[in-house]
Amino acid sequence: MFHLHGVTDAATGRASIRQTIVALLGLVPDLHFDAKRAYIGADHLVPEYDMSGTVGESSFVCDGADVIAVQDGLVARKDTYLDLAAYQRQAGAIPLQATSV
Repeated sequence: MFHLHGVTDAATGRASIRQTIVALLGLVPDLHFDAKRAYIGADHLVPEYDMSGTVGESSFVCDGADVIAVQDGLVARKDTYLDLAAYQRQAGAIPLQATSV
């Protein structure tokens, strides 16, 4: 499962996750991540980063963190949290917000 909280509904299954990610990358083709910190446990990873890119004519940078649950050595789910207020101040409304992709 992949869930970009506050932006899309949770996507479950490889095809749905792939479709969601392709749609999001289509909105921000120059998407970039700068790693800040990472926390690692037996069954989880939590990377923190600055996410940046361009939407239309507007550039943005915002804080982000992923909570990645690992089960049997595989990613079981990925929950992504972004500073959406910072994003919206710089780039405006998110076209996919509160909708399924």
